[in-house]
Amino acid sequence: MVYSIEGVHGIMFALGLGITHSLINHGPSIFIGIPDENSPLITLPGKKLVVKGKGSKAFFTTYYGSITGVIITCLSLYPLYLFYNYFLDKISNFQNFMIVIILLYIILSCKNIIAGIITVFLGSLVGLIVFNINSVGTSEAFLPMFAGLFGTPILIKKFNEDFPVQKIDFFFPDKKNIVGGFKGFVAGIFSSVLPGIGPSSTATVLDTEDRLEFMSALGSVNTTNIITSIIIILTSLRSRTGLADFIISNYSTDKIKIFYIISVGFISSGLTFLLSKKIVFMFIFILEKIDENILKITIITCLLFLIIYFTGHTGVSIYFISTGVGLICSRLDAKKSLLMSCIIIPVLIL
Repeated sequence: MVYSIEGVHGIMFALGLGITHSLINHGPSIFIGIPDENSPLITLPGKKLVVKGKGSKAFFTTYYGSITGVIITCLSLYPLYLFYNYFLDKISNFQNFMIVIILLYIILSCKNIIAGIITVFLGSLVGLIVFNINSVGTSEAFLPMFAGLFGTPILIKKFNEDFPVQKIDFFFPDKKNIVGGFKGFVAGIFSSVLPGIGPSSTATVLDTEDRLEFMSALGSVNTTNIITSIIIILTSLRSRTGLADFIISNYSTDKIKIFYIISVGFISSGLTFLLSKKIVFMFIFILEKIDENILKITIITCLLFLIIYFTGHTGVSIYFISTGVGLICSRLDAKKSLLMSCIIIPVLIL
């Protein structure tokens, strides 16, 4: 396959896209309720702030957490390189045990443990169905599964509510963003080495009961996960993200230099910072001009078309099953992160 952008320039271009995407991709999750596969848990707290007219605060809270994650990760790349180089293989020997401990911790931290167990069971059931379907690739099946578990229940629950008027404010980072960003950095290191444990699950384990701090942690863990996946390529040629898989498949890893990664991280962060204010304010302006119910119907319709296009009728079945489970679990007093058992349990069993 021939690319117009080759060698180190292609790698840095792809990395820049990945970092920029991780910095601003939480917008649709927050304002509309469309979950991203890396951080579906941001949908619920984001929508709660949107309902109060604080959508811009939700966006910038997550964004500043992401920026913090980029800065800390880039400054820690050389120690992380040594860490992964010497300990990655040793950690893999205990990864299943660590995954079980994380899952048990999340269950036991629920106010209603029975509800937490039921949520894990239902999420696991959906995951096992998805992982055992041969007619649809597992990665493609994530679209209907995550849309059903995390996105559609929120759209249905808020169906007759209009999009609330938003306070158009620009927020500078505060202590919660920095603390949440650092916790997300720590969580991102674990999520990058534990298969099946997504960024949201590791962020949940940390002490982030404060909603704003948790959102900052979720933003940070995603950017940390993106950058550390490139370091893992250098140490073991293992693919932990779609970006890493793309780079391994199309470029020589000998061209990857830590200094280049640091440079791209800071450049991407700086450029998105200059544009983020205009992007979120324009997004809010457009949403306030559109009827909320029409928008939600359009979103669900577009989701169905995308699911049919990429996954066929099997994907539609997955979507409706996942939506049913998502609606049931939304009634239970359990952490939504437990629905990530749809990935965790199949990874442990299969």
